[in-house]
Amino acid sequence: MGLEIFLEIRAIRIIRNFYGMPKKTAKQPNNNLPSRPPVVVILGHVDHGKTSLLDYIRQTKIAEKESGGITQHIGAYQVEVPPEEAPKSRVSEASRGIPPRQPAGRDDFTPSGRKITFIDTPGHEAFSAMRSRGAKVADIAVLVIAGEEGVKPQTKEAISHIKKAGLATIVAITKTDKPAAQPEKVKTDLSAEGLIVESRGGDIPSVNVSSKTGQGVDELLEMILLVAEMGNLVADPSKPASGVIIESCRDPLRGPTATLLIQEGAIKPKDIVLTESTCGVIKRMENWQGKTLETATTTQPISVLGLEEAPLVGEKWQVVTDIDLAREKSKQKGLREQKKRARAEVIESNPEKKILNIILKSDFLGSLEALEESLKSIKSDEVTLRILEAEVGDISESDIKLAESARAKIIGFRVKLPNIYAQLAEQKKV
Repeated sequence: MGLEIFLEIRAIRIIRNFYGMPKKTAKQPNNNLPSRPPVVVILGHVDHGKTSLLDYIRQTKIAEKESGGITQHIGAYQVEVPPEEAPKSRVSEASRGIPPRQPAGRDDFTPSGRKITFIDTPGHEAFSAMRSRGAKVADIAVLVIAGEEGVKPQTKEAISHIKKAGLATIVAITKTDKPAAQPEKVKTDLSAEGLIVESRGGDIPSVNVSSKTGQGVDELLEMILLVAEMGNLVADPSKPASGVIIESCRDPLRGPTATLLIQEGAIKPKDIVLTESTCGVIKRMENWQGKTLETATTTQPISVLGLEEAPLVGEKWQVVTDIDLAREKSKQKGLREQKKRARAEVIESNPEKKILNIILKSDFLGSLEALEESLKSIKSDEVTLRILEAEVGDISESDIKLAESARAKIIGFRVKLPNIYAQLAEQKKV
């Protein structure tokens, strides 16, 4: 199966380039602009193997470090596909009469030197808003579905986000090394959701993968690069740097930190960054491995120090030239947000029936379900209980941020609240 997929990918590239067929895209970009790496969002149901797949791809161990097995934030990572993933083309673009769009020395046939930026969004229902933000900054969605479980509630939610964002989609059927895996049933389930894979006559590529054995991972990377290639992804390096905030926090030792995804231009230390809620001068930049950077370019995810406050996830950012003007703009935006919150408070201060938002965390699924059912059984003429999330695992920073934004109460049963998050909860008055 893997060889068939690989040969199919190669055949599409050879035929397209030999006959000078245009790449499939809704809008033909300026061919003078350099290509950029694709941004890929990993979506799927909890425990269907999203983090393990990404972990296998970038060859580091983060899955074991995650509290309760839950991805705590939207994380972004950039990997370079090595040359050995596929044999190099023996025919250059120039010899085929195709004007070079890329810098000399690079061949469209091979992923050699190609980079892919992955956004790893949480797979739990509680983080649907974060996942939605992640989908909006991506070019390609890899929909991960466990072969032994099939389409689940979060899978359907992910499909909805993918359709709304209009993302190119690749289906990765995981855990295919297990005897209970039924890839064909997964494809049937997907058809019922309006996603028809190529083997069923549709246009959605699908790959069977196993993060345990590595089966199909090379083919998945090839497919990502092919879809990106057909999308003609380019960027203008001459534009001022701008992008999206994909993660932020207040580090007790280093102060406000934020993970930036660069969508245009290049950024460097001492640049002035303005977001929708804060601003600051970049003091330090690091990549996802913690290595200090002197410059960063399009679709590269970076962690930065120097912002005056921790921005909100999903905010847009841009490089500006005047720090005083940036502070004034940030202040004006902050005042507008305060007015919005004040109007919301007025509306909520006179409801016919008050709503109490609840976030539930428990050590095991059984106790979580029992706690949830117990709360749902409570009846009141004055208050309506609304459970925003019910998850297994320790209380996290994401829980506290959600509680702050939704004015919710967190109820934990036999779970831990790390000191750093306890301080954050006190600070946020959660």
